[in-house]
Amino acid sequence: MNKAREEQVVALCREMIQQRSYSGEEAGVVKVLSAHMEKMGFDEVTVDTYGNIIGCIKGKRPGKKLLFDGHIDTVPVTEEKEWQYPPFAAEIHDGKIYGRGTSDMKGAVAALATLLAGFESAQCIT
Repeated sequence: MNKAREEQVVALCREMIQQRSYSGEEAGVVKVLSAHMEKMGFDEVTVDTYGNIIGCIKGKRPGKKLLFDGHIDTVPVTEEKEWQYPPFAAEIHDGKIYGRGTSDMKGAVAALATLLAGFESAQCIT
């Protein structure tokens, strides 16, 4: 991965973390992710009636299609004062991003949404 792509992944991950997204309240992350997918050139970006975001890259080659699936909701923060770093600040310390949902699974969704845009054979990501 080149440095520019890495910076895009980190920036998207941080922006997603900064949006509180408890189950049923994911609209802020959907807005961020939708704007990113459109900017990255996804062929289609849709949000269904349940709030699921679906980004498609049609590709130019024949063959099988891939589906990557993830989630953008998080469990609630109950004791914010017990966190070493604020749960929605997405602060970086010692090369690590801290915040609610970073590893489950906003970081992975940010990586998929950024990296797949560079592959013509990719089909969909949700």
